[in-house]
Amino acid sequence: MIPKPLRPLLLLSAVSRLGDQLLYVAMPLLVLAETGQPAYAILAAAARGLPYVISPFIGAVVDRYPLRTVYVAAQLIQAVAIGAIPLLKGQPSIVLLLLMISGVGGVCSSLLNFYKLIPLWTPQEQIEAAIGRFVALTDAVKVVGPLVAISIVLSIGAPAAIYADAVSFLVAALGIAFILPATQKSEVRRTSLAQDLKEGFRYFKGSPEIRRLTTAMSLSNLGIGALEVLLLTTLTHSMQIPVAQASLALSVGACAGLAGSGLTRKIFPRLGTTQRITVWLALAGVGALCLTVPHPLMFVLGFVVISFATSASNVITIAYRQSTIPSELQGRVNSIIRMFISGAVPISGILLAALGTYTLGVSQTQFVALMCILAVIVWQFGASGERQNMWTKTS
Repeated sequence: MIPKPLRPLLLLSAVSRLGDQLLYVAMPLLVLAETGQPAYAILAAAARGLPYVISPFIGAVVDRYPLRTVYVAAQLIQAVAIGAIPLLKGQPSIVLLLLMISGVGGVCSSLLNFYKLIPLWTPQEQIEAAIGRFVALTDAVKVVGPLVAISIVLSIGAPAAIYADAVSFLVAALGIAFILPATQKSEVRRTSLAQDLKEGFRYFKGSPEIRRLTTAMSLSNLGIGALEVLLLTTLTHSMQIPVAQASLALSVGACAGLAGSGLTRKIFPRLGTTQRITVWLALAGVGALCLTVPHPLMFVLGFVVISFATSASNVITIAYRQSTIPSELQGRVNSIIRMFISGAVPISGILLAALGTYTLGVSQTQFVALMCILAVIVWQFGASGERQNMWTKTS
């Protein structure tokens, strides 16, 4: 059962998530139409994730100021920046800058959703279930999102889909202004911003388990961070698959992600958290190996397997971080973690773009598989003794 205060947030998140799906499909197609180069399309997708590099600073801001003010500002930043993209589509450098600006709002929203508002409105014993439902709902939106996006793109054009994304953030801003009390604040901070950041890094440094988890997930994201765009550009440009069918493949992957987030608490329930994360990382590695087979069906199969494993893993790892990190440090510590984990996503896009443009001895799909395998090795074989003491089994 979803806690009652959380339901409007889930609905608003679904609206903005649908808008994101419109952007993820329309933006690569818009860039491909303007430049004719898949590498630029991947770079455009990577640009929106670059602000995760400064996420510790953003997390400190989230911990210091009223939640409603920060959340509404984050949505408005995204609405304005994304809404300006179709007007300036002929200037690639400006488009990349606008995507990076919108990414700042995206980082704020993500931190607030998972590490502030869900813990605020959910009893401790229900947090993992609430996260599972939250991720499942957003994954459900990802099922229909690509189909809606391609319908808009084919009937009206890619700019219309991007404008619709901007409108979704305006809706989210208005909604959160009504459901979140103006007096609801993060902990009142009397220390300097530099001191806040130092406290967050001190906690991160003192937790070897968190550091190892961060390393493993960062390696995984370094491989699969730009996988959706790689799928879309590879199928449509390299394999000459129609755009509608490629978008359908994205929806199939989203269905797998929905299943993963919904079933993760029911699969291997007797295993401890450590072992469950190992299972999902290993399964993602299997999916990545499927990508290396040069056939459209194997590429889609690999994408589906990775989508399932990633969503299943996300529910577990987010719940663990929420239950372990002190509430007053949630924004700062999780922003440091996400600086590495989510910061790997745009780097993934840059590396995949380079591998697709230059002959470097490793193909794009081989690189994805290598990173996923390294993630399993780092997690499974790193300081196993400490891991047994610090992680608890889930029932």
